[in-house]
Amino acid sequence: TSGISNYVSSTGNVTILVMADKSHAGTNASKLWTNYVELRVHTNVSRYDFRTGAGEDKWAYWKQLTQNEFNSGSPTYPNGEFSQTAYEKINTSDDTRQDNVTDADGYYAAHRFNITILEEASDIRKINVTWEGRGWHDSGAGYHGAKLYIFNYSATSAPYYDELASTTSDQEQTLTGEITSGITNYISSTNNVTVLVNQTSAQTTGRNPYSHIWTDYVKLELHIGE
Repeated sequence: TSGISNYVSSTGNVTILVMADKSHAGTNASKLWTNYVELRVHTNVSRYDFRTGAGEDKWAYWKQLTQNEFNSGSPTYPNGEFSQTAYEKINTSDDTRQDNVTDADGYYAAHRFNITILEEASDIRKINVTWEGRGWHDSGAGYHGAKLYIFNYSATSAPYYDELASTTSDQEQTLTGEITSGITNYISSTNNVTVLVNQTSAQTTGRNPYSHIWTDYVKLELHIGE
């Protein structure tokens, strides 16, 4: 409960040892068995972003989705995974970003983020999501903006995504929102949390048709305990 840094290596490792209290002597063997071991780190906030684990326990997907895909009940759209170069663009708040634009009518520019968490859902008292980026449309005023969502795994009808925050600006914005009740609804049976951000106007035919989204940084914070 004190001097915590003394027990964590410079590479983030904690080492546990269990040994029998008597050594081998003559024909008397020293024996030990392990049935289970658990290490719990008690913190107020656990942060997940793309500084580490991109493509391993955190994934980002790009380009676009339709309204039908949004309402499908499946948190799998859009489904083109970011490249490693794209992951590097969203790992810090530094004005480097992943930009995408639609290429078909009826599609909204969108980015989806899927994060596998380590915490037990019962230990979490609040989920906070923050996204930094920009959503805009070539059609101009009245078409700009972005919405930030989290997928509700317990929903039985559309919309399956719950809106966390929105903007109507065409400039880079920080959107943030939180869940403080029904926490387990937002965590899948495989401990995934799914976040979506989309530009608010679909691509349309005409002189200025395209929907654009970019992400500079995204993070998920879990508030633990009382």
